[in-house]
Amino acid sequence: MKRDEMDKLNIVLRVVFPFVLGLLLIASVSIFGMYYLQKQHIKKQSYKVFENVSTILSQTITSDIENFVGTIELLKKDPKIIKYFKEKDRDRLFLYLYQIYSDFNEMYNITHFYFHNIDKTNFIRIHNRDKHSDYIDRITLSKAFETANYSSGIEFGIYHNLTLRVVAPIFNEDELIGFIELGKDIDYLTRRLSKSLNGEIIFTISKDMISKENFEVWTKQAAKNIYYKELDDFYVIDSSIKYIRSELQDLLNSRNDISNIEVVNGRHTFHVNSTPFRDVTGKEIGKLYVLLDTSDEFKFLISLIIEMSLIVGAIIIAMIFYYWKYVKKTEKKLNKAHEKIHSLSIKDGLTMLYNRHFFNDNVPLQINNAARNKKKITFLMIDADNFKKYNDNYGHVKGDIVLKEIANTCKELFQRSTDMCYRVGGEEFVVVFESENDEYSHSMAEKLCKSIENLDIEHKYNDGYNRVTVSIGMCTSDVQEITNFDHIYANADKALYLSKENGRNRVTKYC
Repeated sequence: MKRDEMDKLNIVLRVVFPFVLGLLLIASVSIFGMYYLQKQHIKKQSYKVFENVSTILSQTITSDIENFVGTIELLKKDPKIIKYFKEKDRDRLFLYLYQIYSDFNEMYNITHFYFHNIDKTNFIRIHNRDKHSDYIDRITLSKAFETANYSSGIEFGIYHNLTLRVVAPIFNEDELIGFIELGKDIDYLTRRLSKSLNGEIIFTISKDMISKENFEVWTKQAAKNIYYKELDDFYVIDSSIKYIRSELQDLLNSRNDISNIEVVNGRHTFHVNSTPFRDVTGKEIGKLYVLLDTSDEFKFLISLIIEMSLIVGAIIIAMIFYYWKYVKKTEKKLNKAHEKIHSLSIKDGLTMLYNRHFFNDNVPLQINNAARNKKKITFLMIDADNFKKYNDNYGHVKGDIVLKEIANTCKELFQRSTDMCYRVGGEEFVVVFESENDEYSHSMAEKLCKSIENLDIEHKYNDGYNRVTVSIGMCTSDVQEITNFDHIYANADKALYLSKENGRNRVTKYC
């Protein structure tokens, strides 16, 4: 446990310290470089910013693709994902992955999470559960299909928004069972580039790529439709500038690349540069515009540097404090969520005993462990007597209380590390434990049967007892004789049947 805590601490340090150093570096470059940049010729400054766009854009996309690939690699190693996908269990796959997708969306802005069948039909959209089974006609999926390898790039989605996509094949023991796809809307680049470049960013796309009807549908669906405009030959699909005036619209209509052209937009004067924007095939589909506001280039320059130093310093201190707290808080939430998910996956929600799924996985391990300890293994099949009558007459709420009391009694009696209690059905329980001999196993079974009777829970419809009782079937075997744990399970079940037949509230040993 101490080692785990140290690992968690290292995670925080590895994230926060580089972040702090990065903030300090960015702040230093921004503050001390501001005076030099502001003094340069406006066109030179504008073109310099424009040159940086391509590099930052490429690095951002490359970094996101690398993050997607790493995330997909982790997902492909999860046996539950492979199992549910191979079994085409759409509901369980969605329930298992939705929280993971929500975390991805919050932390990494991932907006698209797909699983596709090998025939290129969609199996499930984790981000849109109700839409599935449609044929996916996209280049990234086709390339992944043809190469049986990763494929990535920027491409149109079904709602005609530009999306960065990474698609990878999923194999199960060298058998291709489908594809996994992660993506994020490209408009996240607008805010990121705008912030990092201290400029404005506009994306336009050729009208050849989107019909007017689809564009109108898209703008209605989009939360930021105030930014979207129709031009002569292009659509503005994203912009960090809220209002685009006529003179700027005329410039955005040009099919030629723009280089250091000055334009007035409202109260601001911008120097504008543009570059073609290409999709995954390399086809030019629109343009990326970088606009540098030069309205008050040298106004209050010295005072601005002083003020910026104070403001940035305060922001850095606040962000360092917030980020540290945020990472710690997020780490704690993730650990709690992981523990909760793990607990829910192996335990019965009502009684908190181990569930049937964990029973199937764990009993073979118990048998192997008993073999190493040179002990016998005992199965106790436990069934609440006339429990349906109890539920019918006392109600399911009280019935649940009875099940909890039986479960608690099992846990109180069987507390050794090798003792395991399971709820395998409605009122059916199994206790599996190691024993030296049959006498010990039988005495523990009798003690359990008596302890539950001594709970003295009224049950008028349990004939002959008038209280809650259980019937127990017991089977003790040498582990060397067990070839299949279903066999010993069946023997214990037969003994339970005999307990029921012979009057209930008793232990019957399988012979």
